[in-house]
Amino acid sequence: MHNFDFKKIKTIDNEEGKHSEVELIGAIHAYFNQIDKTLNVIREPVIKSYGKTGRPDFLIEYEDQKVILEIKMILNKHGFYNGLNQISDYLKYAGLKEGILFTRLIMGKNDIVNTIDAELKKKMIDKKIVVISPESILEI
Repeated sequence: MHNFDFKKIKTIDNEEGKHSEVELIGAIHAYFNQIDKTLNVIREPVIKSYGKTGRPDFLIEYEDQKVILEIKMILNKHGFYNGLNQISDYLKYAGLKEGILFTRLIMGKNDIVNTIDAELKKKMIDKKIVVISPESILEI
């Protein structure tokens, strides 16, 4: 198994990083394929609905369950907001209720809640999004 150092991921804020978001997505895809062959892990599936097209980083299927996984490595609140907005759209297009947003941005639950405006709250009203960062896992 490849040891992945999240601190070395190249981002807009950290051009010194050694890994790109694409490399992280590739490593995660390989990891899922190794840990459980019963998972159907689809990388960048095309989701079309409501006259729009989306391409989340992953659609993960297990038996009758499906979840979207989106990776965002931008280290600022604006990028985090865009990630929540994006995964909310993907969930809507796919007709799903649950998603995971993986981010390097380290924020407490209050900071996350304060980032969400009224428009985004409407999009997320019937969704469950789990935010995973190197230091925490939060459900919003």
